[in-house]
Amino acid sequence: MLLSPGTLGLGAAADQLASSLLRRLNVLLSSAAPPAPATLRIEGGRVVEVLPRHTPASDATSAAHVDFGDLVIMPGIVDAHVHINEPGRTQWEGFEHATKAAAAGGVTTLIDMPLNAIPPTTTVLNFEQKLKAAEGQCRVDFPHVNLQQLRTAAKELSGPDPVLMFHAEMDEPAETRSSGGEARGASGPESYNTFLESRPQSMETRAISLIVRLAREFPDLRCHIVHLSAGAALD
Repeated sequence: MLLSPGTLGLGAAADQLASSLLRRLNVLLSSAAPPAPATLRIEGGRVVEVLPRHTPASDATSAAHVDFGDLVIMPGIVDAHVHINEPGRTQWEGFEHATKAAAAGGVTTLIDMPLNAIPPTTTVLNFEQKLKAAEGQCRVDFPHVNLQQLRTAAKELSGPDPVLMFHAEMDEPAETRSSGGEARGASGPESYNTFLESRPQSMETRAISLIVRLAREFPDLRCHIVHLSAGAALD
């Protein structure tokens, strides 16, 4: 849920909004309808009920009652392709500025493409440096999605206009995953072959198979595979 721009300017602190009534003239409840007046009841940081616009404060037990006037409340936007250049090129844009700018513009989820950092995120050690650089600086956060969440998104986005886009990589189940330790050890952590071994074709073909199943389950869903590298995935 997007509470900015404007939230901080109205003096509503994050802990105040964790359990509250939020009133607005423009609440986007569905992509099929324009924003409309409504009151949202928040408990534990989650929207638990949508009420009429002029619900009296006495009708609900909430810690705060905040009126946001004619500002718009809507789901946060997901930007699935962002280059955050920290560490190494923070002057270009680092985690603090990137995530603050995203939140101010209504983007509550960033997915980083860590190619421009120094060092680039191509090894476990470099990844750990990336995580350390991000600590305490991120204003937005987002976890991995599961199959049920994908089905929810597919159902919501089915239709002629939206497109559901995928970076098609999916880990193999632990019981079937080959360690590849000997090969990686022989190649060395800086070898390009080591990277290729960490991304077998099966990761892509499993993801493509899942996307095909979703497309069959939701025939009106428009899907886009952002990248394709395995020839077997075309089959």
